[in-house]
Amino acid sequence: MAGRGFWFGVGGLVCAIIALVLFWVPVAGVIVAVIATALSVTALVLGVRDRSGSGIALGVIVTLASLIALLLGIAFTGIFGEGVTPTSDEVTEQAAAFG
Repeated sequence: MAGRGFWFGVGGLVCAIIALVLFWVPVAGVIVAVIATALSVTALVLGVRDRSGSGIALGVIVTLASLIALLLGIAFTGIFGEGVTPTSDEVTEQAAAFG
C-alpha cells in the first residue's frame, strides 16, 4: 500500500486538473487551485520526510501543475474580472453626486 504522501499527491493531482479546467471561472478556479497547492505541498513534504523517490516526484509534478493553475486563475481573474464590475464614467459620476 502506498504511503500518505502518495494519496495527498493523488488528491492534489485531481484538484489541479479540476483547477486547470476551471481556471476561467473567476473564484472557483482559484479556490480549487489553492486546495491543490496545499495538498501537493503536503505530499512533497511527506515524500521528503519519508525519503520516498516516487513521493517526491509526484509532489514536485503536482506542485508545479497546481501553481500553474493558480497563476492562470489569478491572471484570468485580474484581466477579465474588471469586465464584471461597472466602470463607466456615468456610474462614477452618479456615485460622486450621491455621496
